[in-house]
Amino acid sequence: MPVQLNLVLQKEGRIFYDRPFAAVDLHGLKTNESVVKEIQFPVEVETGFYEMMISLKTGNLSAGLQGDYVLIHIK
Repeated sequence: MPVQLNLVLQKEGRIFYDRPFAAVDLHGLKTNESVVKEIQFPVEVETGFYEMMISLKTGNLSAGLQGDYVLIHIK
C-alpha cells in the first residue's frame, strides 16, 4: 500500500493540525535501505510555537506516532 507522511502540530496538548501531506513510494525498498525526500507542506495555523511530529500513514489505518515532537516556530 502507498505510504503517506502525516503532519501533526500541537500546542499545550491540543492538536491544531493533523493531515497527510505527501506520498512516499516505498515499492522495492529492501531491508536496511532508506528514502530521502525533500518536502514542503502548507500550514494553516496562527503564528507561534508548536510541537511538530511527522509520522507514517497507510491505507485506512490512523497515522502512528513514530518519534518525538520537535519544537518549531511558525512566523
